[in-house]
Amino acid sequence: MQGSLKRGTLLASRYRILARIGEGGYGTVYKARDRRRHGKLVAIKEINMATLSAQEKIEVTDTFNRESMLLSWLSHKSLPRIYEQFTDPEHWYIVMEYIEGQTLEELLARSRKGRLSVAQTARIGVVLCDVLSHLHRQSPSIIFRDVKPGNIMLTYWDRLYLIDFGIARRFRPGQARDTGPLGSPGYAAPEQYGRAQTTAKADIYGLGITLQTLLTGKEPLEIRLQGVPPDVRVPWKLQALIDRMTDPDPSRRPSNMAEVKETLAPYASPYASPSVPLAWLRWWPMIYLGFASMLQSHFVDSSFAGPYFLLALAGILGYCVFSVMRTWRAAPAGLSVKAAMLIAGKHVLFSLAPVGLLTGWVSLLYALLARPHLSGWSALFLWTACAVFTFLQVASFMIQRRGGYERRQRQRTSAPPSAQQQVQKRP
Repeated sequence: MQGSLKRGTLLASRYRILARIGEGGYGTVYKARDRRRHGKLVAIKEINMATLSAQEKIEVTDTFNRESMLLSWLSHKSLPRIYEQFTDPEHWYIVMEYIEGQTLEELLARSRKGRLSVAQTARIGVVLCDVLSHLHRQSPSIIFRDVKPGNIMLTYWDRLYLIDFGIARRFRPGQARDTGPLGSPGYAAPEQYGRAQTTAKADIYGLGITLQTLLTGKEPLEIRLQGVPPDVRVPWKLQALIDRMTDPDPSRRPSNMAEVKETLAPYASPYASPSVPLAWLRWWPMIYLGFASMLQSHFVDSSFAGPYFLLALAGILGYCVFSVMRTWRAAPAGLSVKAAMLIAGKHVLFSLAPVGLLTGWVSLLYALLARPHLSGWSALFLWTACAVFTFLQVASFMIQRRGGYERRQRQRTSAPPSAQQQVQKRP
């Protein structure tokens, strides 16, 4: 649906529209600045009632009221906040917290291997257990019913958000089944299709399928047809947990999110960032040995050290600028200064590894050409350091090339989903 607001429009004498960042079945989402809150970024969802049929108006009214009412009084660090709601004769608007980042679905598509590590996945799972437990503890319980990678946002500063409460509902004691079969194919629990009223067990099922997708990089329908990829290695206790979570029989699933979190927690390394694995921690020997080589060879005391440092600094800055610009182009509405600085900082850390490799080889070359009378210890150190540098860099390059090849193969063999496989959900 085409939105009615243009860039630069001042909505409600308060919100300056910056860009259109998303579209749903009945609505459009915009990025805007709130002039009354010192230019704070907000997201505004617009629903154009004038273009809807009578039945569509009933459906969108139900969805709009459900999402606004649930989020307006819920408070959790992993839930977006609602600031305001207002209407005009043809449109409904809801002003929400602007979440700057990417969905886990987008993160998977951009990851090196097309999937996440066990530590990353477990860390994400622990956070989701906390926010879903918060929903389930409400009175009556709130059942999200649509846990999937596309409904989980990750900011550039590594905070997770559960988004899109369009089909969430409150548990109603005594009700036999849900009023309608809603959910995302593959991620929705079997009871969401009219078999029974959904409970917290339905969210446990959706979380289990989501964890499986993050670990394998495969959609649930692909897993059912082709099985788990043979190169995926999941600890047996973690796989057993996922198998229990995704059991078609709700009574066989874990009793609550606390039980799921207890099993996930040992696998959730505190050093595993959901967005970018801290691989530079694995490369710190390369960084250390590179700069230690400068001292052993006395390259740091030579007249070449100054120009070399300037060239290395220029390379690091160029790499950071390129990375920020690439992310900025991929973002639907650009990047904030905070996000750009965080992205640049992460890439500075990543760039230290190749700089360390280059420094090691430059130091060795200087020692061979300019300082032929090195001690035996210094020569052994330099040769060992360069051998380690080369091995690590070649291994990293080969792994990266293999991951890129696997992603291209998946893109070639994966067919677009049919109409029957599309998500049956409201805006």
